Amino acid sequence: ALARLIGYSVLAALFSAVAFEFGPFLFGQTDCCTVGTKLTAFLPMAFLGVELALRAKTWPTRMAAWVLGGLAISQMFAAWLGQGVINALILVAAWAVFRTLVTPPDATWTVRERFTNLFTTGPAVLAIGMILGAAGILPRLAANAESNNAGGTYENTPGAADGSFHTLTYALKAFMAHVQAYRGSSVWGIVLILMVLAVFLSRRQSVIPFFAVVAVVIPALAMGVPVISDFFYLLPLYENIHIHSPGRVFWIYPFIPAMLAGAAVNELPRLSSMHGKWLIALIPLGLVALAGEYVRREGNLAPGLWYWTTAILATVAVLAVVAIPPSLERESRQRIVRGASVALVALVFLLPNGLDTIRYFRQDDPPAGELVMWGNDDWMQAHIEDSLSQDDPGGAGEFLQQRRDTQPPFRFVAYGGIYHPDTILRSYPDRRLEPAMVAILQNARAMRLQLETTQGYNPLQQLVYQEYIHALNGQEQNYHFANVLNTGVNSPLLDLLNIRYIVVDRNIPENRDDHIALAEIRTDVYRDEDVIIYESESARSRAWVVYDVRAGQDQVGLYQLANGDVDGSEVGFVQAEVPDVSPPSDGTEPQVTVADWSPDTMTLNVAHSGDGLLVVSEVFSENWKATVDGEEVDVLQTNHALLGIPVGQGEHTIQLRYDPDSLVLGLWVSGLGAAGSLSVLGYAGWAGLVRRRRTVAVVLEADHDRQPG
Repeated sequence: ALARLIGYSVLAALFSAVAFEFGPFLFGQTDCCTVGTKLTAFLPMAFLGVELALRAKTWPTRMAAWVLGGLAISQMFAAWLGQGVINALILVAAWAVFRTLVTPPDATWTVRERFTNLFTTGPAVLAIGMILGAAGILPRLAANAESNNAGGTYENTPGAADGSFHTLTYALKAFMAHVQAYRGSSVWGIVLILMVLAVFLSRRQSVIPFFAVVAVVIPALAMGVPVISDFFYLLPLYENIHIHSPGRVFWIYPFIPAMLAGAAVNELPRLSSMHGKWLIALIPLGLVALAGEYVRREGNLAPGLWYWTTAILATVAVLAVVAIPPSLERESRQRIVRGASVALVALVFLLPNGLDTIRYFRQDDPPAGELVMWGNDDWMQAHIEDSLSQDDPGGAGEFLQQRRDTQPPFRFVAYGGIYHPDTILRSYPDRRLEPAMVAILQNARAMRLQLETTQGYNPLQQLVYQEYIHALNGQEQNYHFANVLNTGVNSPLLDLLNIRYIVVDRNIPENRDDHIALAEIRTDVYRDEDVIIYESESARSRAWVVYDVRAGQDQVGLYQLANGDVDGSEVGFVQAEVPDVSPPSDGTEPQVTVADWSPDTMTLNVAHSGDGLLVVSEVFSENWKATVDGEEVDVLQTNHALLGIPVGQGEHTIQLRYDPDSLVLGLWVSGLGAAGSLSVLGYAGWAGLVRRRRTVAVVLEADHDRQPG
């Protein structure tokens, strides 16, 4: 729709659509980096909204177009809040600037009209996008403020490092190479040839300059080219976010080559009558050949047979147009151009997709690193199904499910020996398809089985929890993870997290130091050929009452708990004014039961004869709200990362709920915004029908007046 609106022919628009949808985008949706493809899926829609708004002749139509563009922006925020949405917004803003100040849809616009359209459509689309997306944006910003990467500065993110800028060779590989590692951003020779050709076919009022410039700027940003990068670094926070992983700017790249190459297909009819047409047709192949040779020589990567094949086939199609005799009648010339365009559309779909299909049917065992796009690797698929299965929990899963159904709430951790000197240094996600990782219920397996664990992969964790895990292990780990390491298997802090079971990879020798350490204070309760499960009798329940409450100064109390100097089952450290406490005078033990639980709510019943602090084993956040017998009370940050609620003597019902004010506000904003957007769309549709009826009435009246008599 976008390509047709800005003047592409049907075949040119179809080429752009196929090149985008069935090229790197398809790879990205099936193999890697889905946040990138989820975001780029809405780039054409955002561009379309801006374009429709600029072309609108009435305010209702313009406002409806703003809603369309805003909806796309809201989904970009949902897909990739951070580096992705920032780059995408810059791209959409650049399109708005280009289509108002440089090449507007109406060349007769005055300077004032151009700036008016820019400063109405641009902010309107952004504002509507943020309003519609507020329910997702505001809570995520609030969570970010409490996270290990507050503000996106990477100041509290161990293991974070600035990514390397691409070299010229690597940047060329990113959009030229057809091997698996680059398929998420690379385009094949057909698109490359047409991208270069488009530059020579540009004309006044063409969109080619925009897509050509962006096609160069994105690789330049990945390379850190000084002048270009310095310009973007003027934007707040952009430098911090970009240099963390410069190459990810390529994740929004595929849309640009698709549009640029489609523009070349659109201009093919002009080529046969241009001066120097043979040279123009052959220059792209020459430049693509030079780039391929440079990558082979400097980047140690031969472009390969299909790089050359696709480039040559595209050039042949272009030469077929160039070779049209000037004397040939117009209809015949048009047929040849259509034939060449159809051939290019077919080629851009078949290569690589047709090639992948043939490879799948002809090869039972594809070469290492070669992607099978149109089939499943049976071995990989089996492990994926094992990981996702809810009906076949495996030995460890079945055992823990039975305990879950008969015991109070508990958590477990999977232990595969990560960071131990005798274990290969690979993260659990990198090992996700290993049978051992599936067996110990690592990598979200627990979620599918409705079991609770404390580990996982999340680049944005609560800072207090990250610090808690560092204290537990006695060392830091990469900020993406919160795993129990070999140095933390017998930490007292594990018990405070309600971790009753540890599922150990049976491949870890039982006489290895970490295995000995975790086994010596736990009981072996289950084993099979894949796992051993140990139970900790000292693990705390989901909540307990303490009568010794002390002020927590920074992390001093946390490390006293970690070192075993203080017993966390008896003492609580609070990051607030210490509440009044007194132990039961009769020496009776407090009774705490979990009456109801969900991921964001909990109901507890407490009965005791003292004044104490109820410690709840949930990660602290300012967004937790609590009531005691229906009356709101403060939730105290306890033991650095847990929750604390003062509870007086007697029997009480405590209700906890995770209730971010940002979510409530966001839901209201998005709800009202959605209602307003639907109203705008409805009004625009109604106004369009009214105008159409009036137009029909005027035409009928004119026809009636022209009739004789």
